[in-house]
Amino acid sequence: MQTHNHSNKKDCRKTLVHMSEYVDGDIGAKDKKGLEDHFANCKACKAVFATLKKTIGLFRRASVEKLSAAEARAIRSEVKAKTEK
Repeated sequence: MQTHNHSNKKDCRKTLVHMSEYVDGDIGAKDKKGLEDHFANCKACKAVFATLKKTIGLFRRASVEKLSAAEARAIRSEVKAKTEK
């Protein structure tokens, strides 16, 4: 693996801007190839991208439980009581 020359941080900034698009599959083939080439040569951006992918994956897999009306009222009452003290 080549070492990355960070004298041009503009490439890293551009890469950061497009990472979410890459994860979501909303990126063109040319831009995707550019990001992959950058990741191959920049350990820092590769690490940020790996973390972003893991984080987005966790959120996508997280289950969301809906509160019942009674549970929501109980929580609101508790919050209201604590904030009025």
